[in-house]
Amino acid sequence: MKSIMVFSFVAVLCVPVLVAQIDRSKAPAPQPTPSISLPKIQRTALANGATLIAVEHHELPIVRVRLILKSGSSLDPSGKAGVASLTAQMVREGTEKRTSLQIDDEFDFLGANFFITSSGDATTASLQTLKEPLDRSLDVFADVLSHPSFPSAEWTRVQQQHLTGLLQQKDRPTTVANNVFAALLYGSGHPYGRPEDGTDRTVQSILLDDVRDFYARNYVSLNATTIVVGDIALAEIQSALDKHFADWKSATAPGARYSNSPAIDGTKIFLVDKPKRLNRLNRKSASVILAHRAIAATTMPWRS
Repeated sequence: MKSIMVFSFVAVLCVPVLVAQIDRSKAPAPQPTPSISLPKIQRTALANGATLIAVEHHELPIVRVRLILKSGSSLDPSGKAGVASLTAQMVREGTEKRTSLQIDDEFDFLGANFFITSSGDATTASLQTLKEPLDRSLDVFADVLSHPSFPSAEWTRVQQQHLTGLLQQKDRPTTVANNVFAALLYGSGHPYGRPEDGTDRTVQSILLDDVRDFYARNYVSLNATTIVVGDIALAEIQSALDKHFADWKSATAPGARYSNSPAIDGTKIFLVDKPKRLNRLNRKSASVILAHRAIAATTMPWRS
């Protein structure tokens, strides 16, 4: 203990000496540009037509798989905003041979993490697993994405949970401002002008058949890009994905149609008053957020 204290005392005494040797009247000389060695990005196609991008990282025995579908809320049917989001939620509620509980149990047993989410222009399913149980993890992953059963017994619960989430969003100033800002900037008829999660009215109008139809049209192999990073070679992951997604429907997905956005003339400030839902501080926050974005919309080159 004494030796440590003595060493610390000596180190402190040396600091002023080192500082004094620095000539602060001259700018320090630039150091050599550090070299960066990025891993090679490999691209190929699976047997079902899906695009595969692989990056090998062999430092840890971990593999990350991200499957991206080029379909999101911008493809929600008219009057039924929220279908893409609900489809992503229902996909993991059961398959032809696994219930939702069995799916969760298998991923937990394998030490794998899985989630799926939808945004404006994409639906993303992600899997992280150790290398050793990769094949078994991909078996569950592919089963969820290519064989969902959309059980009607789970639909009411998922829909009600989604409606509860929309109710909670009304107490979040940023979410309120985002939704109003999008509608003002793009127009309520534009795919980007609708809330990605939908509204109370649109979600209540969605039927399970709407979810099944959205899945059938958009969850197809030619609409997918799979990105794999981790302790695996391109040939190995290509073979594994070809095996587990062999019977995935090979088809193209419809593209979104975009209407023209309304013209913005001059600077405008829009205030959203929510006296029964937001407290005074939150109302002020929502107004400030929306005002800033309304001003930004008049000064930035937005495109329709």
